Amino acid sequence: MQEQLRTVDMTDPLNDHLGFLVHDLARAFTAAYAARMSSLGLSRPQARAIAYVRRFPGVTQVELSEYLGVGRMAMTGLLDRMESKGLVERKEDASDRRVKRVHLTKAARDMQPQMESIARELHAGSITGVSARDLRNTVKVLQRILHNVESLVTQDSADEGV
Repeated sequence: MQEQLRTVDMTDPLNDHLGFLVHDLARAFTAAYAARMSSLGLSRPQARAIAYVRRFPGVTQVELSEYLGVGRMAMTGLLDRMESKGLVERKEDASDRRVKRVHLTKAARDMQPQMESIARELHAGSITGVSARDLRNTVKVLQRILHNVESLVTQDSADEGV
């Protein structure tokens, strides 16, 4: 079932909390991205996989699963479906037969201009009414918050002896 986009009610006290707002923003982006990629016959995970493999040709299945945040079994199923659509091919690693490296096919590479156009349109639409200065400041602040949260996670892991 496709998730419906909704307007965030900023009078709701929960939306004053950064975590809720960031989550709602990510969910809205995800829904909008998925809807637009479906016009190319791609699911959101397929589109993300294509984008990642394009940046890192020959990425291993394990690395790709970690990037996409899916388990190894789910990654295998996703790649099976993408192979059946002629979008990717898996090749054995030259030095370790157990390792599978993922490569885009010509069909997937040919989709890149359309995928990039969709992404640009989504980005442009999402920042309508936001000044360049506000956008730069927002990105800087979010990068700082991300760094802080990642540091907290690292610190928590160190405290637990992980």
